[in-house]
Amino acid sequence: MDFQEAFSKLKNLQQLESPDEVRDLRPHRVRTGILDPTQLAYAALCQIELLRLYAPNLPWSGRDLDGAFTTFSEAIDLLHSASDQPDIVSAVTELLSKMTGLQIAGCIEELPHPEKFVVDTFDAAYRAAHTPNISSRARYLICQLLSQIVDEMEYEIPDDAVCLFLDQFNGEAASLSREIAQNCPRVEERVKKYFLALLDDTEANDRFDQAAELAKGVIEHSFPVFELSLPLFVQRLEMLLPEARAMAVKVIGWTLVSHPAIHDLEFHRWVKRSLDASANVRVAWVRVAANCLSRSSLEIDYTDVWNSFFGCLNDSDSKVRAAAAGAVALFVNLADPPKSLEQMLVPRLRDKSVTVQSKALDAALDLYNVSSCTWVPKAVLNMVYVYNQKSLDLLWGLTLEMCDITHEPSYKVARSVVTTLSYLDSKAAKAFSAVYRNHVAIAKALSHFLESEESQHDTLLEWISNRLYDSRIKVQLSQLTTEQQEVLKLALGPSPSNEVYENSQEYLPKAISPLVIRYGGYLEQNTSSFIELLDDSQLGEASASLLSEIAAGFPKTVVANADQLVKRALQNDKALCILSAIANELDGELEADDKFWQHIEEKVFSRDENLTQHAVKLIALLGPGNLLSEVTNEIMAMVLETPSASALAALNTLYMESPTTILSHSDASLIPQQLIKIIQSSGDDEVHIVAMHALVARLRAIDSRPNSYSSKAEPVLKFFRKVLDDGKAGDRISSEAAALWFKLASAYVKQTDFADVARLQPIFSVSMAASLIRELRDSHLSLIYTPLLFLDEKLFQLVEVGIPTLEKSDHDIGIMFAYLLYYVAAERVPLAVTSASIKRFCWAAVTEKTLEAAYHVASRIKQFRDVRDPPAAPDLEPTPSSKRLYAVSELAIKILDRHMRFAGLTFRATISKPMALPRKVYQSCSSAAASQLVAETEFLSELGSPEEIAEVCDDLRKRIHSLSQAHAKTKKRRSQRPATPNKNATPS
Repeated sequence: MDFQEAFSKLKNLQQLESPDEVRDLRPHRVRTGILDPTQLAYAALCQIELLRLYAPNLPWSGRDLDGAFTTFSEAIDLLHSASDQPDIVSAVTELLSKMTGLQIAGCIEELPHPEKFVVDTFDAAYRAAHTPNISSRARYLICQLLSQIVDEMEYEIPDDAVCLFLDQFNGEAASLSREIAQNCPRVEERVKKYFLALLDDTEANDRFDQAAELAKGVIEHSFPVFELSLPLFVQRLEMLLPEARAMAVKVIGWTLVSHPAIHDLEFHRWVKRSLDASANVRVAWVRVAANCLSRSSLEIDYTDVWNSFFGCLNDSDSKVRAAAAGAVALFVNLADPPKSLEQMLVPRLRDKSVTVQSKALDAALDLYNVSSCTWVPKAVLNMVYVYNQKSLDLLWGLTLEMCDITHEPSYKVARSVVTTLSYLDSKAAKAFSAVYRNHVAIAKALSHFLESEESQHDTLLEWISNRLYDSRIKVQLSQLTTEQQEVLKLALGPSPSNEVYENSQEYLPKAISPLVIRYGGYLEQNTSSFIELLDDSQLGEASASLLSEIAAGFPKTVVANADQLVKRALQNDKALCILSAIANELDGELEADDKFWQHIEEKVFSRDENLTQHAVKLIALLGPGNLLSEVTNEIMAMVLETPSASALAALNTLYMESPTTILSHSDASLIPQQLIKIIQSSGDDEVHIVAMHALVARLRAIDSRPNSYSSKAEPVLKFFRKVLDDGKAGDRISSEAAALWFKLASAYVKQTDFADVARLQPIFSVSMAASLIRELRDSHLSLIYTPLLFLDEKLFQLVEVGIPTLEKSDHDIGIMFAYLLYYVAAERVPLAVTSASIKRFCWAAVTEKTLEAAYHVASRIKQFRDVRDPPAAPDLEPTPSSKRLYAVSELAIKILDRHMRFAGLTFRATISKPMALPRKVYQSCSSAAASQLVAETEFLSELGSPEEIAEVCDDLRKRIHSLSQAHAKTKKRRSQRPATPNKNATPS
């Protein structure tokens, strides 16, 4: 029988003319069959319709009535077992609606076994209510049905059914759930029993979260139901599991908010959790405590809570500090917040953790917006370092709001703006556009700041050029609106010249790299426009640089415009170079005609080496096979007969891009000797340098088998060493040879047994390292890191062997010393670099000349200021980073003690904050070094209060005075000593 069809007929009937019409739908007949879920749902709907049609005179036997109600409970269970079938869920929801509308609970008393239906219905309803995707309407109807049953029945509700009411305290059925719970006898004991079962399951941590959520709902809606269960949570404040303690902290905190009058002992046990060993428990306490404090009443003295909360603002764990700083925002509506709130929050604005800093800034600005706390602007504008983008946006908002040139903090506003410029990313463009529109006062403040901070001028100009170039790529700077020009002039100083507009293009390429990173999506849509700008007289170079950056970061974007580049390359060499940059991404396919390849072939033999290399690369990777053979033959002939820089550059490119073609040429075996001959001959330095690069490229081309690399590399390494040791080559060639030698040596060392030190000595020496440093010290500072990799326990022996040869290379070894200090302090090399062998190296090599060289190098390296700050208090346990810093500091002091003249200079350049050193390290330096440090007011100002500085200075003066007296006595004694004749002197 199709119950769905039967239901559609029944629901449209107003009354039954004859009971025989629905004889097959009688409950006892329905129960005799096996029904699938759909039929079961509609069978239940048929039964409820029959009840409607028969009412008020029901001609059913007890057997029929029992069958109908059994069908109802089974259908309700379908909400759980068939929750993924919308038709069934819809049918059962309709069934629940009809059951509650007919008040069928009154029929339960007539059932043969009413208690069985109650238990089955509650069980089915409990499972259905806990189904994740059940609708809120179905959940409400379930509670309404059970509420009717509770009102009509005198039977006790099953204990498990109480769980359903607890769950519904947080849902739409909360009012019905409270009503059911209040009508349940001994509901407090049942709730306690339920929580006890949850809390005793210590193996399932998710039970703690479930218990906390249920407790929160019960506390908010019906605290008397929960009151008997509260001691269970108090006991778990001191359990071993941190999850249990965190759960208990939350529940008791919610109790304090809703019903603050709890026992004093329970309250103090809860406050002590602010010092819990687990950071997660402290975080939970901070959040719920802030909620309590924001709703504080007169029933409880919250002094202890405030003190504990302030303690969490200074917690050692950044998670706790962040939670406490963020929770301060809850106090915006307090009528009388504690005066110490400002004192405790301001340090968090300068916290070393970015997250804490951001949370503190959010809270401070909330306090400022709601209660206009006067201390907030000053505290925010004193934030010297801002790393977080959200913090930047908030800082900009406050800056724009406060910027009025007539106000006292205008200088601080300007300083904040200029400092923030260094950290801005794409989102800040919107903020700066507001400056253009409405805030000329910002520019005025900037100009005041720039009058005293000239070093910021270039940075600001570059940044503004970046923004202009980004926002209107096709608009020249001379076409700015009058308002924009006025702002730009004010920002660049009181009297800028027209050179700002004429020469700003040179700043645009500097802004391109960060632009590519920040605006990838924007560039993908506008690459075609940038290609058109290649012919622009003013923006052509900048557009070429921009396209090169896009090709490196977003190659597919440029590949999509390859056809446009092919057409442009016939008239513009910049387009040819861009094509070369994406050649590897084109998979050997480029749609180009013979005219294009003829043009590329002509560029192979141009005088521009860079253009030659790009042209050869295109032919090698994308050109026709016959063209590559012809070009290879011509290049080989030129190299062997009349070598030029362009021909050698082309040869170099062939070795890198098409090694098989060049190595299979009939004259390939003649190339090595020809290159060596060119290098050793006199002539153009440029030709010699390109020849050296070609020699290295050939070596890499034949390195198809890793195991054979070292044997093939050794002759080339020895040749470069010979070039350096002969001393006949000029400085430029020697420097280039040193750099190439080092690149090969790096790869050579990786495949060599370090234990075989003796065999490596002829190849590696400190003199070679000194030559390399001489080459790299000005233009390739970042590569200096690589030589320091050799300073490990085994290879360092080679450095020590070469130390005696450095007596005439003080300048070079001084540079190595400076970089050594920097990289150790900046955590770029292992801490083992500060081992005894490194100290021996420094002691043996350091002289006054080397220290002077070290200082000049140090003064040019901005990264010296990037060393991480160690703990401010000497008595704290040093972190690995601070231990590293202390080790370098002690090393510097010991060495610089012997060279008073450079003590303060090199020391200050190496360590960003001298106060971070323990006092005992500072006091260990000799009087000579101390005398120089006394003069360093910047250093002394970091030591502490004026009284402490005066005490230190007095002590230093006494030591210096005693040193000068001892020095005078020594000098007098030496002057009175008779001269010793030289026994080896030759008689005249």
